[in-house]
Amino acid sequence: WDNHPGATNPFYWAGSGDFVLTSLQNVFDAKGYPQIAQNYNTDDLIHCRLRKNGIKQVVLLPPCVTVHQNHRRINRVRANSRWIVDEHNFPKICEDPFAPLPTDMALGDDWGYPDHHFQETVL
Repeated sequence: WDNHPGATNPFYWAGSGDFVLTSLQNVFDAKGYPQIAQNYNTDDLIHCRLRKNGIKQVVLLPPCVTVHQNHRRINRVRANSRWIVDEHNFPKICEDPFAPLPTDMALGDDWGYPDHHFQETVL
C-alpha cells in the first residue's frame, strides 16, 4: 500500500472532486474545499490540497464503481467577483493550494466550526 504511486501519478480529474473518500481529519487538515465565489473547478482543488498534505490519490477501478448524476455544467460566479479559477490559472493554484485566493473566505483557523460539536456516527 505504501508503494502505491498515487502521490506521483498524474491527477485523475474526471468528476474527481464530486466524490472524495478520505478521513474527516484529512478534510480538516486540508481546510476543506476552497470557499471561493464560483462553483466550477472548486471541487477539483481538494485534490491539490490533499496531495500537498501528503495524501495519495487512489482511483477505485472495477469492480468498484461511482455513479455521477448528469447535470448542467455552468459556472455561476457571484456578481461581486471578477476573478475565477480557470484552465489558465488552475495549474499554478494547484501547485500552492493553500495560498490565499482573491475570493476565498475560509482559510482562517475557524474553518470547519472548531468550537462546535456535531453528532457523528461511525459505522
